[in-house]
Amino acid sequence: MIAKDSDKDDPLDAERLAALFRGGYLKAVHQSQTLERSLLKQHVSFYHDRVRERVRQGNQLMALLRRHGVFVSSSDLSSPEDRESLVERLPKSSLLRNDVRRLFSAYEFLRIQEGEIHCELIEQARQYEVVRRFTQVPGLGWIRAVTFFVYIDTPHRFQGKSSLWRYSGIGLERRRSGSGPTRVQLVSRGHRRLKNILIGAAKTAIASINNPFATSMFTGGRKKVCLHRQRVAMSREVLPRRSGVSGNPVVNMILNRSVETVRWPKTRRAPLSTRPGD
Repeated sequence: MIAKDSDKDDPLDAERLAALFRGGYLKAVHQSQTLERSLLKQHVSFYHDRVRERVRQGNQLMALLRRHGVFVSSSDLSSPEDRESLVERLPKSSLLRNDVRRLFSAYEFLRIQEGEIHCELIEQARQYEVVRRFTQVPGLGWIRAVTFFVYIDTPHRFQGKSSLWRYSGIGLERRRSGSGPTRVQLVSRGHRRLKNILIGAAKTAIASINNPFATSMFTGGRKKVCLHRQRVAMSREVLPRRSGVSGNPVVNMILNRSVETVRWPKTRRAPLSTRPGD
C-alpha cells in the first residue's frame, strides 16, 4: 500500500493516511527518545552484524576447505600459525590456494574488527547502571545485557509481562481454526535478536549449574519436557519484566533492591511514528 507508493506530498495522500489510521491499519513504532540511546542501539546492531558476517565468512572458508578434503572446525581458523599448514594440505593449484588465502585475510580482518567493536561496546555498557545490574543475572553478560537494554529501551511501553515475552519471541499464543482445537504455541513473530540472546542466556545459566535457574531446571519437575521448551521457559525467568522486575526472587533481589534507585527511570514515552506493517 503506502510502501509501494511515491512520496506523500499532497492532500489526497493525507486523506488516505487518515483513512488508514481510522481503520486501524497503521502500527505504532517506538523510537528512541535521545540521540545517545539511538546511537548506542545502532552500535549494538553493528556489532551483531559484524559477528554474523564473520561467522558467514568462516562457514564459506570451511566449506571450501572441506570441498577439497581438508576438514577443520571454526576454532582452527583463529590461529594464524595453522593457516599456512591448512593451505599446504590443499591440491597444488595456485588459483585455489590464492583464493583460500584471500578468504583467510577477510576472515582475519573481520575477527579483529569484531574484537575492537566488542571492547568499545563493553566500555559503553559499563556507563549504564541498569546494564550493570543485568550482568548480575546468571547467563547475562555485557553484550547480552546491553543488547536487551537498547532494544527494549523503556519497559513502560509494554502493558505487562506477556506482551514483553511476545515481543521478545518467547511468549505464547493461542490459535484456532473454525471449530477445531485450540493450539498453544510460541509466537511465530518476534524480535529475533532478543530471542537469541535470551535463549542463549538460559543455556548459559543452565550450563553453569551453580545458580537458582539451573537448580529449578533440574529439580522443578521439567524433566519430561523437551529441551527446547525448557530453555524457552527458563528464558522467561531470566528475562527482566516490566519496570526491570522479574518473577524470579533472585532477579528481584538484584534488580529491585530499592524501587527508587534500581528500577528503570520513568521517563515520558518516546514519540511514536506510524507506518504500515513492521
